[in-house]
Amino acid sequence: MSSSPQLATDAAVMTSKAEPDTRSGSSDRRKVWLGWLSRARFVVITLVLGLQLGAESYSSSHPLLGPFLTLVTIWYMLAAFYLLLQRTFRVEAWQPLLQLYADAIIITGLVYTTGLSQSLLTELYALLVMVSAMVVARRHVYLLGGVCALLYAVVSQLAWRGVLPSPWGSEKPDAHGVQLSLILTTLAMFAAAYISSLLSNRLQEADARLVTQQGVLDSLRALNDNIVHSMSGGLITTDLGGRIYFANQSAGEILGCPQGELDGKNVEEMLQLSLPPDSFPRRKEHTFRQGAYLRTLGISVTPLQVPGQGNVGRVYQFQDLTQLRQLEHEIEVRERMSALGRLAAGIAHEIRNPLASLGGSVRLLAGYLHLGEQEQELMDIVVRESDRLNRIVSDFLSYARDYHYEFRQVELGSLVRDVVTLARNGPRCGAGVEIVMRMGAGPIVIWGDPDRLKQVFWNLCDNALKAVAGQGSLTIAAEPSSAGVRLEFRDTGCGLPPGAEAHIFEPFNSHFKDGTGLGLATAYAIMQAHQGKIWVESPPEGGACFVLQLPIQPGAAGPGN
Repeated sequence: MSSSPQLATDAAVMTSKAEPDTRSGSSDRRKVWLGWLSRARFVVITLVLGLQLGAESYSSSHPLLGPFLTLVTIWYMLAAFYLLLQRTFRVEAWQPLLQLYADAIIITGLVYTTGLSQSLLTELYALLVMVSAMVVARRHVYLLGGVCALLYAVVSQLAWRGVLPSPWGSEKPDAHGVQLSLILTTLAMFAAAYISSLLSNRLQEADARLVTQQGVLDSLRALNDNIVHSMSGGLITTDLGGRIYFANQSAGEILGCPQGELDGKNVEEMLQLSLPPDSFPRRKEHTFRQGAYLRTLGISVTPLQVPGQGNVGRVYQFQDLTQLRQLEHEIEVRERMSALGRLAAGIAHEIRNPLASLGGSVRLLAGYLHLGEQEQELMDIVVRESDRLNRIVSDFLSYARDYHYEFRQVELGSLVRDVVTLARNGPRCGAGVEIVMRMGAGPIVIWGDPDRLKQVFWNLCDNALKAVAGQGSLTIAAEPSSAGVRLEFRDTGCGLPPGAEAHIFEPFNSHFKDGTGLGLATAYAIMQAHQGKIWVESPPEGGACFVLQLPIQPGAAGPGN
């Protein structure tokens, strides 16, 4: 329970480190309030003009109406100038002070022309001071209030003493009334400065707390997004109808679809699920075909619960188990092949010598006896089958023998060309068979035993030519990369039966009538000794594609063994 506050604190610390400095924040806030002040100034000027003209319509005396209209015109022009200045140039710290003090002078002139203590516009002073608290520091607010009080006092004294034309007409106030007006105006200025600065400070503190909390929220949201998108497994959320509205990056990579393109698709179609989500087990391994490959996923489905709303959707979590299951299968095959190899080594010597003696004795016996046609045919069958059994035992010994590998740098193209030359001149390559080599423009140097690699290449070429059965093509293509060389043997033959990929490299697993089932098993063992890989793919267009992953660096293959 204590981790969440600590996480929020850490996020707040990160946010505070990432925030811009205070001066930048103050400049942005000043710009916003100045924009608001520039627009509000036009409204205030229009209201002042309308209010005063309405008051003049009920008054018989208006001694300073001309100067009043002149001041209003100047104020309009200044407001337009301020707005143009703000949109054209960067907002500096002196611009708010310039505008506020200019407004104080204009307001003083308007108050003077409308009767000073008898004016309805004296409240503009308090309004100006309160607005200033939003754009300048507290000391400037108090200073502006003092300047407004001073301007009002100076103009009032000059008008009362006759230095300026009287704005009162025939009803000139006495000295006591003028002094009382000065005191009340001054108190009003400083009271407005105090209250507005206090409210402004609290507003700024609230803004700062809001920014901090927003930063914490953004950091937590970013942390949550990073955690979700850093997951190695796929995560998908759907509505009750199975429509995807969120998928993390791993889900898109596993399903072979860009993350953004998963939104709105049906999850059952993407995962090729046959069971409805309500009857889906808590954890299930699901295998489906994705292009030319089979992919195995470990999937769990849980309801998406929202407090107060109940079940609003489902959460699909899945891990890609394809490589794990392939590795388990490779280990199983390797153990089985090792056991069969030991068995072959044990029985080969027990079978081969008696079998050779039996075959030789039958040949000698056939030479001494005068056999009829039927008896001679039976003798031929015995000799032929003994030779076949001897060949199988020889293959067993070859498969079970511990090879000694001579690893060195070899040019892959020359090895493949030698094998292809033998295949083209062999009995299986007729006029209807085409062998195509795509080895690239430059030489491809790999690390391996050339004789053993030729044995692998010959087995794959021979199997491909058997599969095409005199009519088709074999394409051998190499594709170098930083991880090694991908070498493909792709034929257009009969292809593989369904499910054959899982057991094709096991001994005695041949799909040809005259095969012993040891060629691919031997190729598998040789590739294991090279620290390489071999696997088979079934292209959608038919045929089979055997793929070799060959090492480039000397350290990728083991020593001679």
